[in-house]
Amino acid sequence: MIRQQGCASPEIPNELVKFTLRPIFQVRIAFPGAGPRPPLGGLPCDALGHVDLNALDERERDNYLFVRACIGRDYDNPKVEPSDMH
Repeated sequence: MIRQQGCASPEIPNELVKFTLRPIFQVRIAFPGAGPRPPLGGLPCDALGHVDLNALDERERDNYLFVRACIGRDYDNPKVEPSDMH
């Protein structure tokens, strides 16, 4: 389900305002561990699994980049899952 959100400006008539689509649910990306590796999960992403690296703190970013480099060896392919809305 998506919600439309417009951005009105005094210089632009309301009829010409473009709408952007924004998800009204949250998802996260999880990387299941292969073998003895623990899974990495809970990183915010969009519905396609794209992670905004600028939104992560340094430790999360380092972990994410490490796990991405180890897919197929130490980690299975990532899965996009619904996030807890709490």
